[in-house]
Amino acid sequence: DPCEINNFSSPVSENIIEVSVTKAVDNVTPSVGDTVSYTITAKNEKGNAVGNVEVTDQLPAGLTYVSGTTTLGTYANGTGIWDIGTLSGLQSATLTLKATVNTGQEGNTIKNTASFSNFTGGDGNQSNNSADVDIIVFDPSSGLTCNEPPLFNFSSNSLEEGISGQVNAVYRFNNIASGLDALVKIKAISNASLSNIDDNGSGNSAANFSPLFQATQSGGYIDWEFKFVATGTTTPVKKNFAMTALDIDGYINPNNTSQSIRDFLGFTQNQSNSVQGGNNLTETTSGAFQFFTSTPATDGNGSLDFDHMAYIKYNYTSVFEFRTGSNFTNGYSNDRLVDIDFVQCRNQDFNPEVVTTRDADISVVKTVDNANPLENESINFTITVTNNGPERATEVDVNETLPSGLALVQATPSQGTYNQINKTWSVGTLNNGSSVTMTVEATVNSGVTADSLVNTAYLLGLNQFDPNQANDTSKVAIYISNTVEGIVFRDKTGNALTDGDTNLSDASGDQTAVKDVVVHLFKDGGDGLADGSDDVFLRSDTTTISGAFTFQIGEDADYWVVVNSKTGNLTNGASWAEQVYAPSGALCSDGTGGIGTKGSAGNCFGGRRGNQSDNLPVGTDPANTDLANAEHVAKVTMASNNVSGLNFGFSFNVVTDTRDGDDDVSSNRSVQGSLRQFITNANEISGANTMRFVPSVATNETGSGGNWWKITLSSELP
Repeated sequence: DPCEINNFSSPVSENIIEVSVTKAVDNVTPSVGDTVSYTITAKNEKGNAVGNVEVTDQLPAGLTYVSGTTTLGTYANGTGIWDIGTLSGLQSATLTLKATVNTGQEGNTIKNTASFSNFTGGDGNQSNNSADVDIIVFDPSSGLTCNEPPLFNFSSNSLEEGISGQVNAVYRFNNIASGLDALVKIKAISNASLSNIDDNGSGNSAANFSPLFQATQSGGYIDWEFKFVATGTTTPVKKNFAMTALDIDGYINPNNTSQSIRDFLGFTQNQSNSVQGGNNLTETTSGAFQFFTSTPATDGNGSLDFDHMAYIKYNYTSVFEFRTGSNFTNGYSNDRLVDIDFVQCRNQDFNPEVVTTRDADISVVKTVDNANPLENESINFTITVTNNGPERATEVDVNETLPSGLALVQATPSQGTYNQINKTWSVGTLNNGSSVTMTVEATVNSGVTADSLVNTAYLLGLNQFDPNQANDTSKVAIYISNTVEGIVFRDKTGNALTDGDTNLSDASGDQTAVKDVVVHLFKDGGDGLADGSDDVFLRSDTTTISGAFTFQIGEDADYWVVVNSKTGNLTNGASWAEQVYAPSGALCSDGTGGIGTKGSAGNCFGGRRGNQSDNLPVGTDPANTDLANAEHVAKVTMASNNVSGLNFGFSFNVVTDTRDGDDDVSSNRSVQGSLRQFITNANEISGANTMRFVPSVATNETGSGGNWWKITLSSELP
């Protein structure tokens, strides 16, 4: 009934099947007597079980059976039938078939085929029901000294993009190596036509890339671009490899000897380490290519002639180009083939050889803007990559992996891209003399236990040869900081803290904060002396309105913290405060001409030496040796700890030195802690000023049964 609906027969799901077979061999260029191992894999591509599965693999002539091992079912050598039985949904089974190469097979190509001979159901995709693989038996009489399988096998391809044989056509050669495909693109065609993307005719190894073409005018060519990619993707994969162009030869028309043809092949320049050619090839350079052209027109047409071979070695390469073409005379042209193999050993020593070396000296330099960060603080690394030449560098990659303890915020390259997964900065092309940079912002993780973290950047690779690998790596160490904190304060009465005012950072009471005072940090060189002989100035800080200063110190060591009393509100150019209080570790006069180290915070009248004024430079960083001239000095030992309470007190109202004169001739200051300086201070500071005499020098007068301090004036007091 034409009007009847919904009367369709339900399909039998058991009969919807797809099975596939693949085949591989462990050695495509064995010698006579070698044992080769074939691996045949049968797979059920669908979820339904398939029964009565049989695969036939009858060894061809030239091979002698050794063994057949299966993961499922049995193999009978006599019939060549592998009886698998049932393959459950998505199940695979393998047959490992071993055979030896018979005598007399030298130079022969032996094809071995495996195909399904039985299964239950109808397979809707029969294109994968059979698979074959070739081996080419090594011929010792060929004159070739290299006998190893090729690194890449170009035996299977499919059109991926474009129109076959036309510009921009892209062919995918599958599984040229484990996990690796090749995308071969026709970049340009000039006065030529492509007959076959990969001609595997007589004498051509199936593993080779063998484009068959014809020049329609002399000089006609086809440009090729090769990209190595991960199997089934377009993700680039970089490889080190060599390739040999075979049969760059010529031919004279036997019917008209005035007609001849000469092949040529061009390698893209700056893409390789070295290029070598045989003695029947002429080497020239034009544009982007270095060409090898057959010199005679009578040699080796269609046969292997290693005077017509060119060999090129590639470094760290994912993409490269070459050109195949022909020159001819008197209108003669026919199909030509330049065979490309990827056997890595070289079949001859070229004599004379043409050698072109491509060198690019790449240097990597890394810096950091803060080598002593705190936990949870952000820092910025800068990586500079420079090409020192002489060649242009291509496919330059740099590794930048942050050490544990740092978290990436962002990476910003001036050129190329940074992959956070594989930690690779893909710089790309870098011309001779050019530099590029990448800034990496990172945060220091909280709870980092390491004292230091080392961040290293290094050159991963490039197409050229780097003749100076000593500058390919750069590292910088950061030291997770602890803090040193303190306050510089003014003691109005000059009695240190005995009046009970312990709030040093405010603007009231006897102790008040002093701002804009420069505080220096030196690292002790190891002798434990603040004499500048082995000490190193690091940096300075300036006190805030609350008198506070802070240093971030990452490396465990001994340090000297130094207050410059000729800065900030400790002076106005004429007034000059003297030290009255110091932290633990401070160097203080003992009052008898000696210097002691304070075991705890307390009074420190006159600073390090009672008879010497502070003599640090103002307006510039001190030299290392200036530490010897500093008067207000405290030693700090860092051992992965924070240090606080490093407080320095000063007063304008104390007299600590009996000397008179002028220690600071460049200003209106005289002698720090002297009577003359106190009078100057009193004149400069409004309000009442009560002198406190706390001498920090030894007595200089005797009489009336005692020792006394005497001040002898050199001129009238102000």
